[in-house]
Amino acid sequence: MAFSANELTPVDAIPVPPFANQDQARTFVRMLMVYVAHLREGSRVELTQFALGDVLEREYEMLARRWQPYPSDTVLRIAMDLRFPAPWTPHGLVDAFVALGWRPWADSGGATATALGYRSDPDFEAERRPDGGWEMTWIERGMRRSGGDAANDYGMVMVLMGA
Repeated sequence: MAFSANELTPVDAIPVPPFANQDQARTFVRMLMVYVAHLREGSRVELTQFALGDVLEREYEMLARRWQPYPSDTVLRIAMDLRFPAPWTPHGLVDAFVALGWRPWADSGGATATALGYRSDPDFEAERRPDGGWEMTWIERGMRRSGGDAANDYGMVMVLMGA
């Protein structure tokens, strides 16, 4: 069964970082492997899926020897690029970016449940509205402009993933 990343909603059974133990870390990678295998047109597994599956299998095997609370840089990039439907929160996702040293987030100091942002060129800020949505702002050379809004946490997560 093939599906599109744009049609998905978060799957609560997928653990999100920081992982509490080795089982959670390995479950995250294994579920990402299954997700990659199902992102296809028709019934054939394409070469790119096979290659991604091989990278993820190596990560899965490595986690049997030692685990860490955050996925590797490569695994998180695969998850972000493919819009892996883990039940991310905006601040949890930013915390993962910070933990892995992703710029410009690494210098941001992280995020809270109600605010996130970074200083770069331009600066970016997002604040949670009382209705649960997010208001985004870009600041460049002292000028503020609207960066749009996200209706809820899932919408903000999609923005953070680059959707």
